[in-house]
Amino acid sequence: LVVHDLRNPAAALGANISYVREVLGEPDMDAAEVDDALTDAHVALHDLMRGLDQLSWLGRWLQGTAPTSTHPEDVRTVLEAAKARIKRTNVLFDLPPEGVQVQGGETLERLVELLVANSCQHSHTSKTVTVSAHVAPESVDFRIHDAGQPISEDLRELAFSLEGQDQVKSRIDGRYSRALGLFSVGLLAKALGVTVTSAGKPGDAV
Repeated sequence: LVVHDLRNPAAALGANISYVREVLGEPDMDAAEVDDALTDAHVALHDLMRGLDQLSWLGRWLQGTAPTSTHPEDVRTVLEAAKARIKRTNVLFDLPPEGVQVQGGETLERLVELLVANSCQHSHTSKTVTVSAHVAPESVDFRIHDAGQPISEDLRELAFSLEGQDQVKSRIDGRYSRALGLFSVGLLAKALGVTVTSAGKPGDAV
């Protein structure tokens, strides 16, 4: 499954680059189609790099080391960095007040990015995905809502584990996540010492 998920963006990247090379300089070249091909190639490259990052996190986990770096950071800074990485118009961020410190850094940014990518994958492209952070005295609760189907209740404890990936990817009531997506979320959550849960109802997955 991981090889399949990495091969798809690699193939799309190659096909779009080949098309641009073929038509570049032709007198009847359609600039709009070339722009579309380059945009598709950029998206495919982003997906490929994300999958390779996840494999590197797995390698570090197998060696017993943290997958990415963590350090205290303002929660708004974390979400703004995640927003900059995502770059999707249908993703809305509800930012909390400044001055709330969390154990975050790149690890929390990437965790949010992966969850949003999964939400976009399982929600119609015209539907809005919302990201919010609810500040309590001793914790911050991050929530990602989308219009897709939630993970089935019997898979929710397995969804972010290595042993649960085959089921969550292969069942229609699971949530397919490219490469090691949901397991990577579990790795990053463990590195941060936070809990990740899945909930919601059809049309409002959390």
